[in-house]
Amino acid sequence: MLVESLIEAYEMEIQTFINQQREKIYALFDMIICNTSNDYLMSKKLERCCAQITNYAIVWSGVVKPIQIISLSKGKEHIPTYQILSGIRRVLSKVYNDCNMPELSLNVLGKLYVNGVFEYMPSFHKRASEDIDMLCEIVWNNRNRK
Repeated sequence: MLVESLIEAYEMEIQTFINQQREKIYALFDMIICNTSNDYLMSKKLERCCAQITNYAIVWSGVVKPIQIISLSKGKEHIPTYQILSGIRRVLSKVYNDCNMPELSLNVLGKLYVNGVFEYMPSFHKRASEDIDMLCEIVWNNRNRK
């Protein structure tokens, strides 16, 4: 109970950070979703946006990890993290499907996975692993066709 109340106080203390980080990530989501095309300049912009999303998500995960652990101990997942990971997955799906950039999607997912972003989010941990496997196969097949 003491740990739980400490984590609740911690969550209240970092609420400004959580809101600011969420806004930054959602702004990048919007930029990608509203402006995708296949031209070279757009692909460079997508790479930069995805790199920023990756960095923000890794920082986010590190800061909210105690909150994720407490949520998980109660049988729930941390809702703001769930929303961000859902958005990342949606954006990466768009990058893959609409922009035909499976390597970029794989790169982002791989970095997030290796950095433990999905560690305390069971609904995403397995799904991210499956997505990585699928994207690896697609990238491998694409390289072998060339």
